[in-house]
Amino acid sequence: MSNSAFRFRTDIEGLRAVAVLLVLLFHAGVPFIPGGFVGVDVFFVVSGFLITGILVREAQKTGRISVADFYARRVRRILPMSTVVLLAILIAAVFITPTTQFDTVMTSVIAAALFVANWVFAAQSADYFAADVATNPVLHFWSLSVEEQFYVIWPILIIIILFAIRRNSALAKHRTALLAGTLATISIISLLISAFTSSASGGIAYYGLQTRLWELGVGGLLAIVAHHLTRVPAKARFLASWIGLALILYAGFAFNKDTVFPGLAALIPVGGTALILAAGITPGIPKGSASALLSVKPMQYVGARSYNLYLWHWPVLVFAGLLTTTAITDGADPIEESTVAPPVPAAIAVIIAFGLTIVTYRWIEQPLRHHKFLRTPKTALPIGAGMIAVVVLAALFVAPAAASKYSEWRGGNQTVLNDVKNLDKPQDLNEEELSKRQEACRSSQDDPAAKSIEDWNNADCIFGDPNGTKTLAVIGDSHADMWLWGLDKAGKDNGWKILMLARTNCPYMAFGSEYRSDVDISSACVEWANLAYDEVLQKYQPFDAIMLARTSRMLVRYVSPKVDDNQREELENNLEQVTAASYERFGKLTENVLVLEDPPRADFDIPTCIEKNDGDVSQCRFDRKAGLEQENELLAIEKRAAEQVQSDVRVQFVPVGELICSPSQTQCEVVTTNGKVAYRDSNHITQAAGLEYSQQIAKLISKYGRLN
Repeated sequence: MSNSAFRFRTDIEGLRAVAVLLVLLFHAGVPFIPGGFVGVDVFFVVSGFLITGILVREAQKTGRISVADFYARRVRRILPMSTVVLLAILIAAVFITPTTQFDTVMTSVIAAALFVANWVFAAQSADYFAADVATNPVLHFWSLSVEEQFYVIWPILIIIILFAIRRNSALAKHRTALLAGTLATISIISLLISAFTSSASGGIAYYGLQTRLWELGVGGLLAIVAHHLTRVPAKARFLASWIGLALILYAGFAFNKDTVFPGLAALIPVGGTALILAAGITPGIPKGSASALLSVKPMQYVGARSYNLYLWHWPVLVFAGLLTTTAITDGADPIEESTVAPPVPAAIAVIIAFGLTIVTYRWIEQPLRHHKFLRTPKTALPIGAGMIAVVVLAALFVAPAAASKYSEWRGGNQTVLNDVKNLDKPQDLNEEELSKRQEACRSSQDDPAAKSIEDWNNADCIFGDPNGTKTLAVIGDSHADMWLWGLDKAGKDNGWKILMLARTNCPYMAFGSEYRSDVDISSACVEWANLAYDEVLQKYQPFDAIMLARTSRMLVRYVSPKVDDNQREELENNLEQVTAASYERFGKLTENVLVLEDPPRADFDIPTCIEKNDGDVSQCRFDRKAGLEQENELLAIEKRAAEQVQSDVRVQFVPVGELICSPSQTQCEVVTTNGKVAYRDSNHITQAAGLEYSQQIAKLISKYGRLN
């Protein structure tokens, strides 16, 4: 690798500015940059290029790599600012973060400090029932974790190759080829994994090292072969720079939350970044090129501070959103659909983030980065370990204690606030056992269908009375699973054996969707549904009743997210046929198919609202009619589907949602009759609500299912 390729490059500083501005504008909710998340991919390629360049230059110069020196440099570059930001997040979380999300934030801070945040967020994103990661102020640390994990693997591989060629002079002649071949192989494998898993594996594919490693690898390969590019003509470099910038901006403007990502789509921003890097390897920036544009002073200013700005912008936006809105927690999507704060607070947050960036760059990052105590591994590594320890201990002990004291100082209705704090936490050993069984039996949307059914068969998924004289099943998505606590108690009290088959984000209509290919229900859901029918339901048939439940957002989420009103009627007709086919299929196993109607849905997170109002639940009531708008649209389709059923199956619609908010109410209360919090977010009922209404649930199921 030539020294000229490793000189300070203003175009790279400008690339950093482009990357951070894309991410910032995306998170701030600027509507015309729905693909701004690709800024992270730009960072990955740049980082792979620069760090690999450092390692390869050292290997060429000395014949070895000092791991201690390498990580001392990483400490100087990464830890001072990440420590400051994480501690700032902890302080803000004590006063701002809702109790229901506080534990998640503390866990995330620890994961970020230990550089494993990407795996924690992947697990949370895969678990629909976890706190919403989209409003987690530490979410953006996932990319730092990916980078640092790469920098554990890559130096070790280089050292292994260097060690091997010391013992073989023939191999020494091909050192560059060996390094390039190793990284190319790893990158190709990673790209293939990304291509084949991004469409179905959700957060695990988005946050995982296995699907991102190739992006850093592309930058690394470019650094290794840089000397071959030094004779590229100026005209070619000029063209490459503009094509590269166009590809990055195209991705930022054209990609959106529906783009399968990273996958093959990531080749566009990654390829664009590689072209710009390649265009600038030869000294001298062609006049009028994109590299020249990236080198202007404003881009240099932002690029130099891009790391600080990246660290600050997201938590400031999140806390601005928490202070000015009552956030909806409707699942965890790694590519957020919109900003977490309204436009004006988001704009103010951006200004604050820039202010914090300027101050901390001047007074913290630069002084500490060049401080004499961090110049050598002997001092830098222990100090770095100390920084990590401070954050971890603060998240484990100091912040939770401070949050508890602050909650007591605020006062308010402590009974309700404690209920929010302990929402859905088991109260005794029996509830703890039920909670563990429920989790073991629940299928995640990212689990392979066959594995989900295998796990179900290996777990204890017969609830209620295992020796009951009547056999029932509850089937659907998380809105089926949420009724389990009430159904379990109803089953114990009435001698019902209850099977639960729930898969997050998979509606019961998946059981009939094999009859239609033009309904937007995931193929993974259909595969799971077919296996569940063949390997579970048929095994336990006949059923005295089969209960079906689904989110009221079925139409929005699965049927028509990408179409205009002209196509809506056709799609609804398709869904009607799929639903009728599902009823017919269940009718082969039971005479009683019961559809559990959904409770009204709020347009805000109810526990957060309660906490913001110091336990005054009257401030969190919401309009019943508005809360049932989507439910009523879906019910109309389901009832038309029921009329199409040709067999003797009896489809009944059970108004269990009315137990949470009765038709006599115009405003829905957010607590139960006994004063327990009824919702754990905007639309799922709590375990306590299910238990409290178990008798009423039993009466409704008995009546509509003819179980008496």
